[in-house]
Amino acid sequence: MNKIPKHVGIIMDGNGRWAEERSMQRWQGHLAGAENIEPILYHAMNLGIEVLTVYALSLDNIKKRFDDEKQHLFNIFNSKLDYAKKEFHDKNIKLRFIGNLSYLPSDIRHKAKQVAQMTNNNGRGTFVMAMAYNGQDEIKRAVSEALKLGSDDFTKYMDSYDFSPVDLIIRTGVENPIITRLSDFLLWQSAYAEIYSTSIYWPDFTVAEFDLALEYYFESDRKYGAILSRKDWGGF
Repeated sequence: MNKIPKHVGIIMDGNGRWAEERSMQRWQGHLAGAENIEPILYHAMNLGIEVLTVYALSLDNIKKRFDDEKQHLFNIFNSKLDYAKKEFHDKNIKLRFIGNLSYLPSDIRHKAKQVAQMTNNNGRGTFVMAMAYNGQDEIKRAVSEALKLGSDDFTKYMDSYDFSPVDLIIRTGVENPIITRLSDFLLWQSAYAEIYSTSIYWPDFTVAEFDLALEYYFESDRKYGAILSRKDWGGF
């Protein structure tokens, strides 16, 4: 029987291009992308995946995007958090947020804290939203906190300190699926993750496409740096 990954991360790329190809505003692509999260999340939870982390908004997005596009993104987050507060709690899903949340508007920070507290004891699975997040920033903040407290283990101070390592990363909207990148997403946690890339834009990424990514994962030979037999070392 194929072993379901415990932790899957998704880089949800292609929302803006999806909208532009349909002569729509970029924010409409972000809205379509936000609405596509729910069916993928529920499918993942039904399969027994314990943690699903999505790259909702990078720190670079906040620093480098135009103000009007950022405001549209914040409006989408606001409305979705209102919805998630009851919906995810009723479905027994824990919602967590990772990232440098100080970069987010205060109303979003407040709602995110409320939802996280409300769903904290839910046990069906964990949905993680990486917002104002960069992997390097997470590591830097954790190291800074460890030094301040005199600790020799900075990983205890990472936003994702209690998550299992990432088994599979899915990246959508890749122009050339053979060549992909992590874009500063979960760098520490993804040391041995399998990476699946597809040219399909995130708003068009379906449950069936998610299952194709899982098939790719099932077919991988995960050695974690070990040599499992002499033939893996060249046969001599």
